[in-house]
Amino acid sequence: SISELVRETLYPKLQDHPTVTSYPLVPGIARRLYWLDHFHVEDPTDPTEPMQSKTNTWEIGMVTALVRHLCQQGKYGPGEIAVLTPYVGQLRMLRNVLEKEMTIIISETDSDALDESEGLQVSGPCMNEHGKWCGKQRAPQKGSLLDAIRLATVDNFQVGNTPNQQ
Repeated sequence: SISELVRETLYPKLQDHPTVTSYPLVPGIARRLYWLDHFHVEDPTDPTEPMQSKTNTWEIGMVTALVRHLCQQGKYGPGEIAVLTPYVGQLRMLRNVLEKEMTIIISETDSDALDESEGLQVSGPCMNEHGKWCGKQRAPQKGSLLDAIRLATVDNFQVGNTPNQQ
């Protein structure tokens, strides 16, 4: 569904890998692709804050509700749901909300970006780009809906980077 968006306009020779056609439908969701148009503006920023990363509390609520809905389907294992966001500020808000309910997996690169934005030297749970726990990682401590939800900025997301893959 996503490749069709750019194939018709920008990349007419773009080809999907054959395995794409074998992906199952997403349990609990009627279609594979939705566009959500809303008029909830970004949260105000603090002009004294060095990192002026954007956040949107309304979007956090929508994403959190969607993650809960997907978890309730009983079809996903640890690390099989990933939430992508373009901004470190939004990643921070998602982490703060979702970690109250489930274990969060954040790549070392995004974890470092969060630490930098918060002025910290050492972060909490993270996973490196090869699906291995990084040096700063502690094993997930809390029980959760799925044991682990992946959070990443779009720039640092790598497909197939789940805790079960070696």
